[in-house]
Amino acid sequence: MRIEYEAFKLAKAFLFYYKKHSFKTFKLSTVKESKWWPYFVSVAIHFSQESDWNADYFIAAQFEEKGKILPYQLVDKDAYETYKLYRGRYEADSEKRVVMNLLTTYKEVKEWKSIRAFLEDKKNQLLIERKSINPLLFFLCKSFYELGLNEMFDKEEIENKRAVVFSNKKVLKKMKEVLGDEFFQRNI
Repeated sequence: MRIEYEAFKLAKAFLFYYKKHSFKTFKLSTVKESKWWPYFVSVAIHFSQESDWNADYFIAAQFEEKGKILPYQLVDKDAYETYKLYRGRYEADSEKRVVMNLLTTYKEVKEWKSIRAFLEDKKNQLLIERKSINPLLFFLCKSFYELGLNEMFDKEEIENKRAVVFSNKKVLKKMKEVLGDEFFQRNI
């Protein structure tokens, strides 16, 4: 089941990048019936067990290095090498994006009486659910969980985003300082 899940993540990321190059694509809802599905499964079987595996980074590296590609090109031996070379750069970019997302969201929330008041507003809840407001800051807030808003998101997505913050000591320290009692330390 894990292999199928990773294959689907690969297909989703592939579709995102491939649409920039061609209008002929597959639908995620029917990807398992497409001729390309076996390639996504094969990549998942060969590489997803690696400790540094990330499907999004893997696909992004292939498109950035090679331009327009087709799924069969993902299974050649040089695809994983390309991924390893570019992974460090993607992680650095990812950390910068995390900090910018936290800062941007905090500026929006700061104008409210409290984070809880912001989260109780139905319009804001809708914007968060649609990701018109980046939800990362709220993944770190007690009120988010107390109000049950975490049910809008996949648990794995929340855990992965929280892990990025918790893995960067400077960002984590600053978030604890900024959020104070609102900071949600416990694993979900």
